Amino acid sequence: MLKLKLIILSSEDKESDGMDDERDGYTPKLSKGIEALSEEEKKEVLLLLYREVLQRIVDNLLPTIGEIAISAILKSAVVETRERYPSFPVIEIENGRIDPESFHDLRGCDYPFLKTTLIHSLERFATILQDLTGDILLSKVKPILDGFYEKVEVGKE
Repeated sequence: MLKLKLIILSSEDKESDGMDDERDGYTPKLSKGIEALSEEEKKEVLLLLYREVLQRIVDNLLPTIGEIAISAILKSAVVETRERYPSFPVIEIENGRIDPESFHDLRGCDYPFLKTTLIHSLERFATILQDLTGDILLSKVKPILDGFYEKVEVGKE
């Protein structure tokens, strides 16, 4: 079973986490750890972090490989995730932006399922990207993924 813990970073630490750009204003600001939150709050924080990490990956890869290639890699990751978790949504990219409506159906999932599927989809995306390009493009998004995993610590209980 996976354990999820949100690590709260001070403003001085923020720049080193790979997720320091607040241009869209959806970076969660918490004064308490994720374990102290309600089930609904945990789900909302996790969805916000996931959407943020996907958008940052798109932003970093867009100038290099373009929207069509990113969409194809994301679609492959979603297909592989849906094979294991059929209720996982299709995630759309339009004009370089992740469609926030893609995540609407996930709000009804329970927290453990949500956590597992989101992590699985990111792992699939990274694996596909590495399979296609080696470490060339993965190195562009690794700091973003590392920032996500710093905020959301995943480990075995």
